[in-house]
This record gives sequence, structure tokens and C-alpha cells, in this order.
Amino acid sequence: MDYFETQQLPLTSEIIALLADCFATYDNQAALKARISPLIEDPDTNFFVAKNKQKTVGLLITKRAENNFLIEALAVATEMRHQHIASELIGFFIKSKQPQQISLETDDDSLSFYQKNQFELVKSELKYQNCRRYTLLWQAEKNTTEP
Repeated sequence: MDYFETQQLPLTSEIIALLADCFATYDNQAALKARISPLIEDPDTNFFVAKNKQKTVGLLITKRAENNFLIEALAVATEMRHQHIASELIGFFIKSKQPQQISLETDDDSLSFYQKNQFELVKSELKYQNCRRYTLLWQAEKNTTEP
């Protein structure tokens, strides 16, 4: 598996398919592209990619605010899940950028994954037609090891 950072992310069909799982609320490619395009154009956005034999199998999108970061998206190809790719992407990102804090918002499906990767639950609230959303935070001062 190869992990790398890139400043540019072309919205290929491979990337769109990967992100479609992450953003299940976007029911078509046009809506998904409209959600992702501002991130691609933002100079404070970073893309961390996992490739297996030239195929993109994982993607982490982060946005910088000083030395703090927000995870905008984390996606792993369905057939490659449960192989620690998401955790490796987060670890690669932490080693590369050395953030003081990382925050994110997620739902029930991913809550335990982030908690296993040293993110602490900060807030829980009901949003979007009975959908519970969680705000989580990772802090460098509390985590001396990578996820």
C-alpha cells in the first residue's frame, strides 16, 4: 500500500465512486461534485491518498485552520475495508502535518472507529431527521502515539 499527500485531486470516476460511500446523503454525482469542488479549490485543503496497485482505495480530506485541522471526509473502498487503511491514512496525516488538534463530525456508523483512533467525543446532537451527529476531537498533547 502506498500513502501520499497531494494538493490537487482530479474528480475522476474512481474518486467520485470512493467518495459516494462517504457522502451517502448525496444521491447523484452532480450533488457530490458540488459538495467536493469547493474543497478542491481551497488552498487550505489537503488530500491524503492510499493506493493499492495504482488504484485509489482510500482518501482523507482535511482542511487547515492554523495548526488545527478538520477532517472533511474519510473514505475507503468497500472491498478494502477492515484492513486498517483509514487508520493508516490518519496516522500518515498526523505524522506529515503534526497537528495540535483534529476535529470532525460523524454519525453512528463511524463513531467507534474514531474513538479507537484516539478521538474523544465532545458533543452529540440530533440533526437531519432523527440522525444523531457526533463531534470528536483528537489532541496532540493527549496522544503521544499515532492512531
